[in-house]
Amino acid sequence: MKRFYLFASLLLSAMIAKADEGMWTMYNLPQAVYDQMKLQGITMGYDELYNNDNALKNAVVSFCDYCTGVVVSDKGLLFTNHHCGFEHINKASTVEHDYMRDGFVAKSMKDEIKTEAFAKFLIKQEDVTDRINTPKFLAMSTKDKNEYVEKVRMEMQKQAQATDSTYSLEIDPFYEGNRWIASTYQTYHDVRLVFTAPKSLGKFGGDTDNWMWPRQTCDFSVFRIYADPKTGGPAAYSPDNVPLKPKRYSKVSLDGYQPGSFAMVMGYPGSTSRYISSYGIQQRRDIRNAAMIDCRKPVLDILGEKMSSDQALRIMYEEKAARTSNYYKNSIGMNKCIDSIGLIAQKQKYEKKVEEFVNRSGYLKGKLDLELLENTYQAMAPAFKAMTYYGECLRSNAAIDSTKDIATEKLICEAMIKKYKESIDEKYQPKSFEEADIKALYKKIADDVKDYRSRIREQEGYLTAAILRMEEELPHYSDANFTMRLTYGQVGEYLLAGKPSGYYTDSESIVEKMKKGNTIPDYYAQPEVMNVMSAKSFGRYTDKRTGKMQLCFLTNNDITGGNSGSPVFGDKGQLLGLAFDGNWDSLANDIFFDATLGRCICVDVRYMMYVMDKWGKAGWLIKELTK
Repeated sequence: MKRFYLFASLLLSAMIAKADEGMWTMYNLPQAVYDQMKLQGITMGYDELYNNDNALKNAVVSFCDYCTGVVVSDKGLLFTNHHCGFEHINKASTVEHDYMRDGFVAKSMKDEIKTEAFAKFLIKQEDVTDRINTPKFLAMSTKDKNEYVEKVRMEMQKQAQATDSTYSLEIDPFYEGNRWIASTYQTYHDVRLVFTAPKSLGKFGGDTDNWMWPRQTCDFSVFRIYADPKTGGPAAYSPDNVPLKPKRYSKVSLDGYQPGSFAMVMGYPGSTSRYISSYGIQQRRDIRNAAMIDCRKPVLDILGEKMSSDQALRIMYEEKAARTSNYYKNSIGMNKCIDSIGLIAQKQKYEKKVEEFVNRSGYLKGKLDLELLENTYQAMAPAFKAMTYYGECLRSNAAIDSTKDIATEKLICEAMIKKYKESIDEKYQPKSFEEADIKALYKKIADDVKDYRSRIREQEGYLTAAILRMEEELPHYSDANFTMRLTYGQVGEYLLAGKPSGYYTDSESIVEKMKKGNTIPDYYAQPEVMNVMSAKSFGRYTDKRTGKMQLCFLTNNDITGGNSGSPVFGDKGQLLGLAFDGNWDSLANDIFFDATLGRCICVDVRYMMYVMDKWGKAGWLIKELTK
């Protein structure tokens, strides 16, 4: 892989800037990064990415503020992951019409199903640091800072809405608060379900294969964005609304890829902490991740038993079980990655270099104090543990949801109260859970955390600022924060248990797994699904180089949660597929990018099209996508 290091001594900065690493904002994409993209194969011009109405970024949306989607037709058709559409597919399902299990195909636009999903387009971004980080602001309390930022946001949103009343505006901190960016959005709330594959394809492999390679999951769903028939802009749901006419949509590509092919991901990565100190990583490993593992296991055990015994309960709890399981397994994998690469020790070594730079240059000397940072993390640990267990046990699972099965809810509630009691210091225990004021308990914990957290944010901010100054010759990206980002890389394999992993999976591999469906439930497929995937010929969806029907493929793009559903673009901006997961070795991505072993797992758009065509018999959609 190509690197944009300037000279060998900068290898010390490998934890912050390395080959193909980076979640880059596009309004100010560094020229050095674009030049590197050109070396790796992109043929699109710089301005084609962001800087005009026909820019590629105009085809990419934030899907429901937790995933990404891409517009793929001139009638507002939208691709995202199956697991991103999961909630909306689940809500549309009943025992009689179980779209989660059996899939759904709209036969025409009039059959598309109303949902609560929404799609948010980025209009523009601008740096407003000078307006926020004044000396007066920097001296404020956290509460006053939040109020001031909100005041500026409201003023700027009012100005934006003078241009278009449907615009909204958000202001987000970047680089640990060292910079502030304002993002203007336009959100469409009439988004309808068009197509979803059956669970045996859309969630094939389930928890067994989650975060693993090789994968064969057809992880996609199809929605359509509708607009006001008069203005073409956002509107509440109405039968009179018309399909959106997008500024830009992405053409699907049946041409495929090969090792070394350029791959670019645009999306809304949720949260990373790449600049965080070694003390923050240790807290993440020993408290946050450990709590997720400890608390979610009993919930999953209860849900697994109940869902396997009753079809209605399976539908009722399927979304909760999937959500709970995802970060249960993620936390296990992240902790193993942290330990296997010795990440905490690496960070500590790097921090000594930063300290030497501060002492040598005088920059932030007397402000950055790593010993103070360590001591503050240690002092906060009991309260932070109580807050984490409160969130996992009491807020998320102890409250009984009257819209669900009461017997199951009570079992989960009892297990979570027991878990909290046995795990947390007496200082943060209520006298009686039966009579406890849960909100008051949370306030007590939060008050204890608040002062520590304020000091930690200040020191982490100084640490980030020192890194940026020490490596000012290099381009640096900010941590992910649910704003649009671009990452670039290449299609390619890695070493898996010392052997080449392969860069794609094929139809033969999914059929072999499906044959194990009687013993491994996550591999079960209905006979009609098995038949479709066992075809002798896949026609135009066959890869011309390998002669195979390719299902999923690997790239070395830098992604994290929120990138699910992100389009994977080729060198000309053509749609190759959707990002949907990372491999086991990428699970530390939130805090460290491993260019050697970490991989982005993508579903091939040809696989998606094949399933729409041959399983769904959705010829009208294929025609819309390929005209």
